[in-house]
Amino acid sequence: MQSQNISALHHLGTIREKIGGDRLSMALENFNEVLELDKTYAPSYNGRGLVWDRFFNFKEAINDFTKAIELD
Repeated sequence: MQSQNISALHHLGTIREKIGGDRLSMALENFNEVLELDKTYAPSYNGRGLVWDRFFNFKEAINDFTKAIELD
């Protein structure tokens, strides 16, 4: 059941990241929730990196993209 929750939270974050605008903060929360449940879930590091990029926080984006690559 937990893997379904992780997947659902990740996909919700992805949708919110794609919508953008005020949904970006919500996407960040979704990806953070996933990573609290499973610190090895590479897709959420990638998704969170995309959000950081859209917030122009490039250092955090690079850190998350690097972690996603290491785990994948």
